[in-house]
Amino acid sequence: MPYILDTDHLSILQKGGPEAESLDARLSHYAADEIAATIVSFQEQVRGWLAWINRAK
Repeated sequence: MPYILDTDHLSILQKGGPEAESLDARLSHYAADEIAATIVSFQEQVRGWLAWINRAK
């Protein structure tokens, strides 16, 4: 059974810290091919990055 990570999970893992360590520990119980992310999460992150870039002066 695959486990799908949403955008919040991916953001936590990317930022690091105690929350990421906890999530990583939980995910370590599963095989890598059982964990996935959707293209929607990628699109949400890209939109956030683009918004940040557009606000920069």
